Amino acid sequence: MKRIAWVVALGLLSGCSLTYAEIGIPVPEANGLEIGRSTKPEVLEALGPPRLVRRQFDGELYTWRRTKSRRRSITIVPIYVRAFFYADGESRRDDLSLLFDREGILQGIGRRLETEEGGG
Repeated sequence: MKRIAWVVALGLLSGCSLTYAEIGIPVPEANGLEIGRSTKPEVLEALGPPRLVRRQFDGELYTWRRTKSRRRSITIVPIYVRAFFYADGESRRDDLSLLFDREGILQGIGRRLETEEGGG
């Protein structure tokens, strides 16, 4: 009977969590964009606003990003023994990055797909 009481007490003093997070919308396709011809206003009209804008030495980098993460953790806080904590998880992301020169002309396209929907 004492063993059952300890198991119940341990269960009441421990915690588990499972967290899923998704940030951003699916990254757009770069269909119809031409390196050396497409301009920033055309890209913004076609794809909408980017999530990140980074100034480069000779232009700007626009990035559309979607991040998915999954985290698991367990915490056990017994009364007379040291606490135990364990956490594990993973994050995956999809990116579409477009590099523009100082005049606002598209110079490069980069795509990274890691989520299930994105291809990997």
